[in-house]
Amino acid sequence: GVTKVPSAFIQFELLEACVRDSCKEETQAKLLCVLRPLRVVITNYDAADQVLEVAQEGEGLPARRLPFGREIVIDREDFMEVPEQGFKRLAPGMTAKLRFAYTITCDEVIHDDHGE
Repeated sequence: GVTKVPSAFIQFELLEACVRDSCKEETQAKLLCVLRPLRVVITNYDAADQVLEVAQEGEGLPARRLPFGREIVIDREDFMEVPEQGFKRLAPGMTAKLRFAYTITCDEVIHDDHGE
């Protein structure tokens, strides 16, 4: 609802959740995007590249086709080289579940010339 009270504020996270819930009700196809990509090489994945079919919510929508292979990208926020206590994403020696795919374990971290 709308209020005329100038001191009434809503937490931004609540607004985001409401927008997400509203979008779920729509019948539009959804897309995935990695905003801050970090390259990951899966060393024990020998299969040829494949396409994962992921069902979408909503009637009559086609399945999403997600490419999956030995090299993938994850968001940088999902990796921490020195994890804080309680960090539940990918870090050296830790296992994490990939969305719509497998679980992977970080065995090694390799930096580029820029320390990334």
